[in-house]
Formats: sequence, structure tokens, C-alpha cells
Amino acid sequence: MKKITLLLIVVAAGFYAYKTRQERLQQANNPAVIERPVYAETKVDLKGDSGRVINSVVLVATASQTECDTAAAKIVQTVLDASARKGVAGTVKSIECKTELEARMARLFANEPTFVTYMVLGRGKPEERETRMLYWGVTVQESDLLCEMVPQIQKGWAGQVSCVRASR
Repeated sequence: MKKITLLLIVVAAGFYAYKTRQERLQQANNPAVIERPVYAETKVDLKGDSGRVINSVVLVATASQTECDTAAAKIVQTVLDASARKGVAGTVKSIECKTELEARMARLFANEPTFVTYMVLGRGKPEERETRMLYWGVTVQESDLLCEMVPQIQKGWAGQVSCVRASR
């Protein structure tokens, strides 16, 4: 009986240590506050049947260079897959990870109106990251369509999703 009791204690202690380690890893990989973000900046040109090109830009504030590399690759693949489903050709223009953003891009993370309409995906779950999506080469009416997509995107995102309309 003592051996069984000892075995149960060892198993319980091992399980507790494992769970504690997993929680620490989760917290390390998903800090509550990202103090020094590394920004994933992806640019993809989208070309429709008419030959018109729209520039897609997605920015994500990640917790590290490693996470940034992974996030950037995932974003590009998501944009390319979504555009292909709509019959739009996507061409990757750039993928970068940077610790500093240009002033005009940094304003997006302050949720300030700028010269373009953009979408804000706020952080909800610990693994979600502050994200900004914008498109260049669209009309005012087309940028308004971006704002109409907010409810659809909100369904798959725990954080607050909103649209910041261009200052006119």
C-alpha cells in the first residue's frame, strides 16, 4: 500500500510540475503586455481581372523576432489563400520584421485617423496580437467595404475589431 501511495504522490507531483512549466511557457510566449514589440509588416499586391492593383498591408505587433518571422509567413499565406479563393492574383512585395515603424505606420497603433481607412484587430486572447490591416489603391466606397467586414472578422477574433475611417 505504501508503494501505491508513493507512486500516486510522485505522479501528482510530476503532473503539477508539468502544468506549472506549461503555464510559465504560455506566459513567456504570450506576455500580458508586449513592451518591445517586433512588428511584422507584410505587403502583398492584389491584381484582379481588370488589371487593377490594390496594395494590402498587414502589421502585427509580436513579442519576439522568432514570433515575428512565424507571424509574417502566416499572414502572407493567409492573404494569398484568401485572394486566390476570390480569383485574385497575389504577389508578395515585402515581408519585414522591425523594431521601429515609420511615423505614419506607428499612428495606426495609436488608432488615430490617417489618410487611409484601416482595420484594428485588438488583442483579446493571450495568443492574439495587435494587428492593423489597410489597403492602398482603393476608392472611399471600397474602403468603406472594409469597415463593413468588421462583424465577420469579429466572429473569429476574441479581441475588439473596429474600423478607423480615413480623415477627409
